[in-house]
Amino acid sequence: MTEIRIRVEGGEQVQAALRRLGPELEGAAESAGREFAGAILGEEGVQKYPPAGPGNQPPAPYYQRGVGMQQSPGYNDMRSERYGASFSVAARGYRTEIGNAASYAPHLGGMKQATHMAALGWRRLYDVAKAKAAEARRIYGRWIERSLVKLGLK
Repeated sequence: MTEIRIRVEGGEQVQAALRRLGPELEGAAESAGREFAGAILGEEGVQKYPPAGPGNQPPAPYYQRGVGMQQSPGYNDMRSERYGASFSVAARGYRTEIGNAASYAPHLGGMKQATHMAALGWRRLYDVAKAKAAEARRIYGRWIERSLVKLGLK
């Protein structure tokens, strides 16, 4: 019978680091998620509005971004929900969610996006995230690497 013996030096330190690995990676995933969410939101057509079009310019009625519908030269309904300022990012463990409190958000940048909004330059969050998959891999990889170095496992 063949017998194999393995000797691990510093085993206690390695075991301690491995016990901390799960929580450390979870924290890294939260940080990476927030960073990647920032990269998504930074794209034009998401949080940054696409270029204004004819519907954003006089004559009345026209929509004044961040303010509301300009009905006449002296009257604006002041009902803007401020889409660009209404984003939120929630990162918990391995899950990151980007939300928007504007009632029309699903039709502007969500999965129910109206076709004419896409034509105006508004982008769906899902499409931007897919297009930035390589950037996501770099961001998450960097955070995992930091965790391994921090724990002395690399």
